[in-house]
Amino acid sequence: MTDPYRVLGIPQNASDEDIKKAYRNLSRKYHPDANINNPNKDQAEARFKEVQQAYQQIMQERENQDSDTYGGFGNFRGFNAQYQYTGTNGGETEEDLHMKAASNF
Repeated sequence: MTDPYRVLGIPQNASDEDIKKAYRNLSRKYHPDANINNPNKDQAEARFKEVQQAYQQIMQERENQDSDTYGGFGNFRGFNAQYQYTGTNGGETEEDLHMKAASNF
């Protein structure tokens, strides 16, 4: 696939709102229902599919960048999901902490 930003006609540093606007405009323009009587409807449909793929690719890339920036769901800002409680927190046991957490729920 060619550059998805080029397909949508936007710069790579475009905001999410600008990306959505470009996507919506091009989707309306090339949508098969809008080109029923168009003699070039096959080309319009191909372009419509290309616009769809470009938008999906950009959004996936941005979603992956966001999760990488924040460490993903299981590793949010450096908190490792494999963290083990060592019992050295003021003499509290792991069970004490679970009870406190349950009472706060």
